Amino acid sequence: MKKVTSFFICLSIILSGCSGNFGKKQEEVVQEHDEKEKKIISKYAISDEYYRTIIPLKEQKIIGEINEATGSKLDLNAFEMGLMDIAKDTFNTKDHFLQRSEYLPQKKIEDLLLQQGVISNVIEHDYFKREERSDNLTLGGVVIGLSITANYSHEDAMNDGKEVASQILKVLREKEETASVPVVFALFKQETQTSLQTGSFIGSMMIEEGQQTIGEWGTTSKQSFNYPSPEFEGDAAYSKDVEMLQKFTEEVKKFNKDYIPVNGEVFYENGQLDHINLNVRVQFYGKSEVIALSQVVTQHVLEIFPKEISVQVNVNSEQKQEAVIMKEKNAEKPFVHFLD
Repeated sequence: MKKVTSFFICLSIILSGCSGNFGKKQEEVVQEHDEKEKKIISKYAISDEYYRTIIPLKEQKIIGEINEATGSKLDLNAFEMGLMDIAKDTFNTKDHFLQRSEYLPQKKIEDLLLQQGVISNVIEHDYFKREERSDNLTLGGVVIGLSITANYSHEDAMNDGKEVASQILKVLREKEETASVPVVFALFKQETQTSLQTGSFIGSMMIEEGQQTIGEWGTTSKQSFNYPSPEFEGDAAYSKDVEMLQKFTEEVKKFNKDYIPVNGEVFYENGQLDHINLNVRVQFYGKSEVIALSQVVTQHVLEIFPKEISVQVNVNSEQKQEAVIMKEKNAEKPFVHFLD
């Protein structure tokens, strides 16, 4: 399935800095502190929303055994991109560079996961900064994502997540490079394998420089909810937004009796609605139907949703993604693209 969002993610993580100015040098050579190996970072950032990365970007290993045993699925895009959003609260995208899996031994991660059945995967993001008037990079901090299987309650997940986080912190504090840097832990709640939803972050924890012990989980400044879901629709704090999304769903549903309900994710920042990603799936009878549905979706995006939020709607057939409608914050017109 083609996905424009995945394309953007790929750009931000792998290319991470292409610019229209192709006549200039595209990369910078840097060196990690106390290491002889030279590293490369992209010279330009495609947006302040994304981190520039250290090249080569290390592989993020994902383990599938626990998910298979518990009937859970892991949406890696939602997990990793959400973790980067949480990192922005601590590490500025303008002067920090991303590397992955630099300090936690893979064998240690696997051993920790096999000891319990709640946490299915651990991913590590490391944020480096350039030393003043130097080409050396030093570690600014570490962000650890813990993915939680779908069959556990939030309470059990937080308790077990805290235990795993404590053991990971111990490993990091025993290493010279990570002994005193800030560490952020974040909990990602997965969905079942049959769910159309992607999962969401339910808590985070900041460990200050040099701190040796784990604190308590807190809510993140960036929250996301699956739509539809009892958790989101049953919370009175979001009732107006729920009504807005239900209205959008009802209007789009009028297009075709074979329509499958809208689903997606709703994102908040500091308690305010920030952006919405939705999926609309229909029986595919031809290109003209996709064009007509996209026109209807575009109309209701403009008429129903607030101007100050961004909205993306993916129009999918049973086989693949057919079109994408994207409206940026405060934009008068959306961007509409049809995929061949």
